[in-house]
Amino acid sequence: MLEFAVGLHGKYLSVGQYSGYLRYVILAAGIFVGVKESRDLAGRISYVRALGIGICISLVAAVIITVFEILYVEFINPGFTQDYIDFNIGQLKAANASPEKISELLEQAKTWSATKWQLLFYMSQTTGLGLIFSLIAAAILKSKK
Repeated sequence: MLEFAVGLHGKYLSVGQYSGYLRYVILAAGIFVGVKESRDLAGRISYVRALGIGICISLVAAVIITVFEILYVEFINPGFTQDYIDFNIGQLKAANASPEKISELLEQAKTWSATKWQLLFYMSQTTGLGLIFSLIAAAILKSKK
């Protein structure tokens, strides 16, 4: 939303390629803080409990991120998908890509811009990374016997 508010949403999509990773840094930090706080409140935490807490945080984050992304593309910035496609085509042309490669990108973009695929992509990406972060957090923050 910050990118959109300051006007970076259409002109500087290359910024968005990197700032989008910020959500995963926040997810990892949220999992670590959530597991640590649970451990500190209870006095100790098992690996399985820490993993479960991390997964729950991941699922909540996945729903929030997915809903936001769909609202963003459908209502807040409905031209985003086309802007993103144009940005990628520009990059391919700058790299002297073949017309076949460009038409392949257009076909993939048509498929992946459907709401059902966006739901699947954002939910699976966030929960998958959340699982990895949860495994790491649980291993680091579990209480020793």
